[in-house]
Amino acid sequence: MKKLLSALTPLAVLTLAIAIAGILGYFLFIAIDGAIPLRKLISKTALILLILAIFPTMYLLKFSKADLGIMPKKNFVLQIMAGLLIGIAILTPLFLTFYYLNIWVIDENFQFTPAIMTEKMLKILLISFLISVPEEALFRGILLASLKRVNGTLLAISLSAFYYAGLHFLKSKTEIPADQASLSSSYYLITDALTQLTNPDNLSAFIALMSVGIFLATIRTKFPMSLGLCIGIHAGWVFLIKTNSAFLNRNPDSDWYFMVSNYDGVIGPMVTIWLTLITALFLSYTYLRNKPVNNSLEP
Repeated sequence: MKKLLSALTPLAVLTLAIAIAGILGYFLFIAIDGAIPLRKLISKTALILLILAIFPTMYLLKFSKADLGIMPKKNFVLQIMAGLLIGIAILTPLFLTFYYLNIWVIDENFQFTPAIMTEKMLKILLISFLISVPEEALFRGILLASLKRVNGTLLAISLSAFYYAGLHFLKSKTEIPADQASLSSSYYLITDALTQLTNPDNLSAFIALMSVGIFLATIRTKFPMSLGLCIGIHAGWVFLIKTNSAFLNRNPDSDWYFMVSNYDGVIGPMVTIWLTLITALFLSYTYLRNKPVNNSLEP
């Protein structure tokens, strides 16, 4: 019963955050006269509430920074930078494969000047960290640590990856004009977003994001003080995905386009296969590294 309660608690917290975000998002939408879409306000407000929930959760569970995998400041920053390079190194072969198979092709309308490209890439790098820091603190930090305390490592990895993947699809694409919005509009959008979780078109992307969550959670459990590493790897992946989207276009006519999904043209079966392989190699490496060496001589 304790394990079931622990597994469902994140769902309860998420439900509460979404319900509150529906109210706050609506009043923000009215206050700014619809300058930002209501669906985005609800989504971002819910994420902010989830991030803020980290602090009372740390207090209630008596978690320290070390329990979340946070190293001292200097080492933490170095770990993030190392993770950034590792993340780029891991996915670069995958992107080269995308180009080779014509899944992505060069955007001939883009102005490929050094100044424009540098500015674009610096902005993307900033966005990458704005995404990776809160997501890693939430999923590979407080959520993984709390689940592991009750459910054990394997189930904690699986559940944290499931919640991580699922949150990416809690989005509605419906636009509601400010003059037609009401408080009920928020909950219409929330209901619409929830239906995306059962949309079969999202299945391949969901599985791929599960593999992302499993890989990052595996690193976090094998190296307990590695939240910075996870942040860096995640940022490296986001950086590559967004840089790719900025300079190239998807090519649905490619014979291999089925290996990606419509989620972002990257996340899909090929990512699942590649990260599953990388995870297996990583686990093999850690197993062999920690395997006792028998130096005794047979008579």
